[in-house]
Amino acid sequence: PFDLDRYYPSGGQIVKTRFLNNSASSGVHHSGNWVQSDAELGGDLNRQWSFMSGVENDAFTVNALWKQGIGIVRSDGSDARLIAHHYSASPSYYADPFAQVSPDGRVVIFNSNMNGSGRYDLFVAEIPLR
Repeated sequence: PFDLDRYYPSGGQIVKTRFLNNSASSGVHHSGNWVQSDAELGGDLNRQWSFMSGVENDAFTVNALWKQGIGIVRSDGSDARLIAHHYSASPSYYADPFAQVSPDGRVVIFNSNMNGSGRYDLFVAEIPLR
C-alpha cells in the first residue's frame, strides 16, 4: 500500500482512501493520534482527524504543497487542512518535525531547525478543527 492510504469500515466492506495524492513528498510522519472531538461515542467514527507532517529538502512545487507542512486529514478523506509550514530542512532524521497532537486535540507541537539554522526549537500551533 501507498504511504498515505487509510482503510476504514463502511457498511459491510473495507474502504480505502488515499490522502493528499502523495503531495506530502516521500518523507511523511503520521503521529498515530486521532482526535474524536466531533466523533464522540455513538457518533460517526469515520469523521475523525489524522495528524501528519512532511519533510523534504526539495523546493516546493505545485505537486507537493504539503512538503515541509503539518496538517490534518479526515479519516474518510473528505477534508484536509494545512496547519503550518515548519521550515525544517536537513537530510538528517532529526530535522523531521515529528508533529504530535495534544490529548485534547487543541494544539500540535513540533520542532524545526528553521531552514538549517543549526538549532532546533519547539513550536506550538492551535488546531482549527471547526
